[in-house]
Amino acid sequence: KEVVQVKQVKKEKKQHKEEKKEKSEKKQKSAKKEKKAKAEKAKSEKKDEIKDEAKDEAKEETKVEQEEAGKEDEKEQNEINQTKESLDKLPGNQELTAFQLAERKTRTVFVGNIPVGMAPKKVWKVFKGCGKIEKIWFRSIAPSTMVTDRRNIVKGGMIGTQKNNKNAYILFAEGSSVAEAIKLNGYVVHNSDFTEQFHLRVDSEEKKDDFSSTIFVGNLPFIINEEDLRRHFERLGTIVNIRIVRDNRTCVGTGVAFVQFSTKEEVAQAVEKCKNEKRFGKFKGRELRVKRAVSTKKREKKIEKKLEKKRDTKNRRKSHGPTGQTREFQSKFVKSFDRREQAGGPKVYNDIRMKKHRRNKMMNEMIENQGESKIRERSRKFVTKKVDFRGKRKQRREDRKEMNTRNMKKTVKRS
Repeated sequence: KEVVQVKQVKKEKKQHKEEKKEKSEKKQKSAKKEKKAKAEKAKSEKKDEIKDEAKDEAKEETKVEQEEAGKEDEKEQNEINQTKESLDKLPGNQELTAFQLAERKTRTVFVGNIPVGMAPKKVWKVFKGCGKIEKIWFRSIAPSTMVTDRRNIVKGGMIGTQKNNKNAYILFAEGSSVAEAIKLNGYVVHNSDFTEQFHLRVDSEEKKDDFSSTIFVGNLPFIINEEDLRRHFERLGTIVNIRIVRDNRTCVGTGVAFVQFSTKEEVAQAVEKCKNEKRFGKFKGRELRVKRAVSTKKREKKIEKKLEKKRDTKNRRKSHGPTGQTREFQSKFVKSFDRREQAGGPKVYNDIRMKKHRRNKMMNEMIENQGESKIRERSRKFVTKKVDFRGKRKQRREDRKEMNTRNMKKTVKRS
């Protein structure tokens, strides 16, 4: 019985020890988890503080940086749809509700590159096979002067020479006729004299631009027409649409255009040929700036990435900068020790060419050791005399003249 009791006591002790170990391990694990959570919270709080500081500092800088880095992107972004005028501004649509406007958009078609002298009846004849037409609005007619009312431009014959075409909106009675009207994209129309031909550009009002198969063309002349660009880029592939970005009031071009091809492969070929071959890279004496068109969202992301990189570099400079010392203090501190050593002889140090982390180490050593540092001694150069470069050039010229005269005399004697 005594032996059994001893064994039971031993078992109980072991169980008690194991329970203590398990409890202690659980406590340690929980404490570690709490420490990690606290550290993560502190890190997140620090990051949030740094981000808030960077945002406050970058508010004033973002305006200037966006103007410098994204002038071209802003032009593309703000002026992509200048040729298309919204339906809200058209006469008769201002009093409609949002639901009525949305319903009208499904029945409207945008037609571009129409000859200026083309009458509404001729436009109606082109699109009458698609379905019943309710209304036709003509827009973007170039004025000869700054006229307030658009009706006076046509009635008074005050049409300018900035462009030879106009745009129109056609409202059909049924939405099914829009698909048939879009099939007329690229339809050839002649002017009144039958001297020029115009390729119509037909799009639905709700259609979004396809940037994957389009090209951005910059540095164009301000007075330009769509047919001129078509003749230039026809050799590179089949053109679907051409859109020139113009000013709303004067209808003068802004030097920017978008050319849409049928496939993505033609876009890559066009960009390569415009960069490598001069006949495609130049247009009316101007060197074109050709690249792939990018959507507005991608442009905004690029600008945001550039700004984030600049903010990160500034934060890194603050964190990895000199230990409580500014750049001005560094230069003054170093010059003070250079003046003391001038009596011993002329010495030159390559402090400017050092990298930042190496320069910071050097400064810490000089502050601790009263101006002495091994890093700075290794970068030292000894200078004995100043070099007179002008005098050396003169001597070389004189030596050449003497050599030439000697050679001339030798050749005369031989002859």
